[in-house]
Amino acid sequence: MNIFYDHQIFTIQKYGGISNYYYNLVKLLNQRKFVNLQIYAPLYINEYIKNLPPNIVWGKRLNLNKFKLNLIVNNYFTNFKLNSFQPDIVHLTYYNSHYNKNKRSKYVLTVYDMIHEQYPYYFNNKRLSDNKRQACEVADHIICISENTKKNIVNIFNVPEKKISVIYLGADHLSLVDDINIEFNDKFILFVGSRKNYKNFSILLKAFYSNKEIYNNYKIIAFGGERVSRETKEEIKSLKIDNNKIIFFKGSDQILKNLYKKASLFVCPSLEEGFGIPPLEAISVGCPVLVSDIAVFREILKDKCELFNPSSVSDLSLKMEKMLNLNEFEKKLSDKVNSSEVKYKWINCAEQTYNLYESLL
Repeated sequence: MNIFYDHQIFTIQKYGGISNYYYNLVKLLNQRKFVNLQIYAPLYINEYIKNLPPNIVWGKRLNLNKFKLNLIVNNYFTNFKLNSFQPDIVHLTYYNSHYNKNKRSKYVLTVYDMIHEQYPYYFNNKRLSDNKRQACEVADHIICISENTKKNIVNIFNVPEKKISVIYLGADHLSLVDDINIEFNDKFILFVGSRKNYKNFSILLKAFYSNKEIYNNYKIIAFGGERVSRETKEEIKSLKIDNNKIIFFKGSDQILKNLYKKASLFVCPSLEEGFGIPPLEAISVGCPVLVSDIAVFREILKDKCELFNPSSVSDLSLKMEKMLNLNEFEKKLSDKVNSSEVKYKWINCAEQTYNLYESLL
């Protein structure tokens, strides 16, 4: 079976959840016999795929992110490559469908979420949604990473259910990461990832400051994500939060794993998600997890977390206080970690994806 992954996400993301998904998927599929894989990315910026065997990745990694130039060059050459290679499966890694579709290949698309369509006022990018809709029409089959995403794509884009398969992502990758110890002795609440708009970071700041017991005894570490925005800095200032109470920084998976282990509590206040890898990462190392009460977290996390109303500062404050003072919750959570790890493994994701590819031929 010849499988072709296009350049899109590797042109866009240096790091990130979507490109990490393909890295883990390709790495495991490459272990199967009679599978010929190729990531075709003439000019890419991604850090993950440079660690794959050179026979899998066709392209050159750039240190400079010349996004528009890279995209134009890559789109141009991808059409030629598809015509000459004519793979059995073309897996589109993002929502550009502007390739000359050949009759031999079956096209697969993974849809991660429908957040742009659910919260259009947070985004100034109608083209992305238009491209997503078009890619869904072009694809022979669509993978959704949760039942919640499947429901949303059916309702919003009117995609037939028979054209969609739900394949969960893996969340066991931190088990392969070496343990390190970072020197940080203060008690802290951990937030991971982007802090933009629907991620709802603002409510965490408000709940943190409003509860003086928590504010006086804990800090917040915000790991990863984009540069700290002017709006976030202004909000911290307007709430009169001391600058040393909120710590922003980036780092490796080794550091992140250690932060999960040291954190008194992990909080994810998102208004919507496609899956939820950070909460599962936290659960996998025994960190207590508090997340917004949204459909996808109820689906993925089941009873391995505590839920709060993502529109209520007071509810978040009360739930944080409850969990920070409830030692039994940590034991309750750690007792259930093993059952969580069994379901959300990258090997399961890879096997189910391979079976889907095979079923299309």
